[in-house]
Amino acid sequence: SKEVIGANYSGPFQWLPKAKSVMALFLPFSEAVRSSNKADRTDPSKEWLYARIEGQEFISKYTGAIMKMLEDEGINACVPALDERFDVRIEKKIKSLKPDFHADSKWSERHAAYACGLGTFGLSRGMITEKGMAGRFASIIIAAEFEPTPRKYTGIDDYCIKCGVCAKNCPAK
Repeated sequence: SKEVIGANYSGPFQWLPKAKSVMALFLPFSEAVRSSNKADRTDPSKEWLYARIEGQEFISKYTGAIMKMLEDEGINACVPALDERFDVRIEKKIKSLKPDFHADSKWSERHAAYACGLGTFGLSRGMITEKGMAGRFASIIIAAEFEPTPRKYTGIDDYCIKCGVCAKNCPAK
């Protein structure tokens, strides 16, 4: 809902009025990328940045190809992240000497991933999957019914053990 995800959020029917399914996917980063990012807790590693930026380029091409394949079969589909209506709003709030940023977008990949059964939220509100948190998410809204993958959880934070390691590892704490 807009209260949870953000005021700017648009649901599947706003992207594709005849939506019947949402497909979400997670592409985890390799162990080499994850390990490289542990060396410096203040800035992301070069490998992490390449995985983030080039990984997103790959996902854009991959989801675009899936959308085209579906449309070639006569099935309407929409990749919100590739749609011209997609945008992100960033608000800068000054609470102290350091500015605080809040961002919301018209679509949330991690909330789609949660709804599709890929994982649950952690203390940082990041998505924890069976393959971890480090990686990239994508989703496609489809005007056809597909059998849903059963969820392996019932709560929004079932995969989080609330140990606090994410906060200790986060430069912002």
